[in-house]
Amino acid sequence: MAVMFLDLVRQTRKGAISEALNEALAKVNEAVNVTGKPGSVTLTLTVAPQKGQRVDATNPAVDLKFAIKSKLPIEELPQGIAFLTGDNDLVRNDPDQQQMFRDASDKPGDRRDDNVAYTPPARGAG
Repeated sequence: MAVMFLDLVRQTRKGAISEALNEALAKVNEAVNVTGKPGSVTLTLTVAPQKGQRVDATNPAVDLKFAIKSKLPIEELPQGIAFLTGDNDLVRNDPDQQQMFRDASDKPGDRRDDNVAYTPPARGAG
C-alpha cells in the first residue's frame, strides 16, 4: 500500500516537518486575524536521487527536501502628511504657512511673531 502524503509529512524527521507546518500556519492565522487580509503557507517537497546515485530496483533510496514558506499579510499603517522645503527636506508643518497655534514644546521668543504687539479692534467696529 502506498504511503499517503500527509502520513509521509508526519513520519519524516519524527514529525518535525508537521510541527513546522503547524507553527507556520499558526503565525499566518494570527496575522490574518489581525489584518483581515489573506495569507498563505506553502510546502514544497523535492524528491531527488541521492547524490551520485541512480534510482533503480537495487537502489530505491531518494532524498526528500522539504521547504516551508509563509506569506504573512501586512497590516497597513495609517497615512501621514508632510511638506517639502526648498531644500527638498520633509517637514511636518507647511513652511509657507504661518503657524496658528503654538506647539506645547515652543518657548516664548521661539517664534518670529512673538514680538508683534496685539492691537484689539476699536470699540464699535465690527
